[in-house]
Amino acid sequence: MKFLSRGLFLLSVVSLIVFLPATSVRLLATNYFLRYEFKKLGISQKSGLSEKELELTGNKILKFLTTQVSYRDTKLKLFNKREALHLYDVKGIFRKTFFARKLSGAYLVIYLLIILLFDWFKNRKMLKSFFIGSLILIFSIIGLFVFSFFSFCSSIKL
Repeated sequence: MKFLSRGLFLLSVVSLIVFLPATSVRLLATNYFLRYEFKKLGISQKSGLSEKELELTGNKILKFLTTQVSYRDTKLKLFNKREALHLYDVKGIFRKTFFARKLSGAYLVIYLLIILLFDWFKNRKMLKSFFIGSLILIFSIIGLFVFSFFSFCSSIKL
């Protein structure tokens, strides 16, 4: 029994390691993040596209990468054949990342529910430690997000 509980715990650690970066990818695959990066890097001036055209193209790329839409359906004329093939590779990575996020997230929820249900009556100290640990983790993630969004972006010169 101890071997099983250690194995399940180890699997939850691995799931957490998969879940957090995959969630980051999902959160960054948004129109808001693209708009911010386009403005910050001056892509409109470098590419010769207006900001509206750039935003429309970014939206089409995101739609292609995050949904079942095919490249032909996006009607993007901006990329050559080689670049379009690369987008299909990136789409495959996105899809696998999103699937890994769902799978690891589901496992974490089930694991935590089982732990809480079995240990609720046995050990209230464990529940308090779990709650405090969760708060520390949430605030750490928020802090890292704020740091990476402001400090990291401003420290890189392109």
